[in-house]
Amino acid sequence: MGTTSGTRAWAGWGVATVVLFAIGSLMPFPAVAVDDQQHPDRLVEALAGHEWQLFVRNGVSWWGTAALLVFLLAMDRHLAVRVPSHSLLPGLVRAGGAATCAGLFLGYGFLAAIGGSVASDLPASTIAAVYATGDGLAYGAWTPLGLVTAAVAVSGIRGYGVPRWLGYVSAGFTILFAGLAFFPFVSWFPGLVWVLVASVGLLLDGRSGGRAPRHGEESETSTG
Repeated sequence: MGTTSGTRAWAGWGVATVVLFAIGSLMPFPAVAVDDQQHPDRLVEALAGHEWQLFVRNGVSWWGTAALLVFLLAMDRHLAVRVPSHSLLPGLVRAGGAATCAGLFLGYGFLAAIGGSVASDLPASTIAAVYATGDGLAYGAWTPLGLVTAAVAVSGIRGYGVPRWLGYVSAGFTILFAGLAFFPFVSWFPGLVWVLVASVGLLLDGRSGGRAPRHGEESETSTG
């Protein structure tokens, strides 16, 4: 999926991200109360017998994270040829995408590891610690996506290959993510909403023929 084409088919990876995470969230999963997480023995008891659910659900979430990584890498390439050569905007996309995806891969990896740990002889306190780490990363790792929304906001407002309306919408999400730095565990929902809005918006803009010129094309046209 080329990032320089007018169709912007690469944005479909964003839609795939949301679909996969939605499937993962709807799959059966052992009910773990907040109070159970504070009592390791009760946590292990709640997870026992649900190993396959842990493996499958977190595996689907890994697929969703992989789709998100491809979407953000394509976004990086899309912006890189349209912003000024000295711009930090593609770097913000790379940094935010790397931090978010790394955290998600680790978080769901820890949660998947719980499936094997429950049936082992590991102490309940160790299993509880791994579960808390994975759960925290899986929810809180979405916050660095605010760096990506900031880059898209500036790109859209300045006309660097992103629809202007998406730039203003992304600016609102950037402000939201800045506030969620204090409440990171709820950042997953606005993160997925932005990915869906951005990917669908870019797909529709590409199909309608929308294409902001690459950096330097306007000046070349006017002087040609």
